[in-house]
Amino acid sequence: MLHKRKWNGQGHEPHCSSCQNYVTSCVCLTEEPPIKPLKLNLGCRTKPLPTYVNVDIDPSNKYADVIDDALKLEKFADGSVDVIEAVHMFEHLSQLDTKDALKLWHRKLKNGGIVRLSVPDMEKCSALLLLTKDKNTVKSMFYGSQRGDQWDYHKSLHTKESLAQDLVDAGFAFVHEWDWRTTWPHNYIDTYASAYFPDMRKNFILDNGKSVNLGGVLMSLNLEGKKL
Repeated sequence: MLHKRKWNGQGHEPHCSSCQNYVTSCVCLTEEPPIKPLKLNLGCRTKPLPTYVNVDIDPSNKYADVIDDALKLEKFADGSVDVIEAVHMFEHLSQLDTKDALKLWHRKLKNGGIVRLSVPDMEKCSALLLLTKDKNTVKSMFYGSQRGDQWDYHKSLHTKESLAQDLVDAGFAFVHEWDWRTTWPHNYIDTYASAYFPDMRKNFILDNGKSVNLGGVLMSLNLEGKKL
């Protein structure tokens, strides 16, 4: 008979978790603690995500769990990450750096890992500019907030077609839009993935499945891909 010992948080208890008989290490099957998925939130700034390792390049960022460059990710081994998210961070990279970043993130992910991106939707931003003829309405979506540090500038523009192609070129498959309303933790906390115009006029999906539409337009383009 093979017994199973229960993990108590520090070591294995000496008794079988099923029959409570005393067992020695040579006749038991050990039950290790569950391994939590490694999920990275790159460029977290002031919006850390729960259950994620929040990564930022700014060494003074008190919200970051790890200080690292998203173009290097030296603190994470290749093939070790389950999910990489970049929520309104990707557009802060130059057009050339976006290509390199996607290739790097593909390498850092495990097989089956997910990259999840959220960027300003340039087709909608352009349409809004033409509709309102007010630069101030969309300026932060085009070139960033520019609030005084070197990282708060946008350096690349993305449409659904161009971003999807960039993901495919980097080796990702099953590229599709992801819905913030049904994706943890974006469906419970306010992130830029749910940036609407007018501000906060969102379209929610409640826990009971019903939709509440406040009449706004989603201005974020949200795409994800999988590493096979």
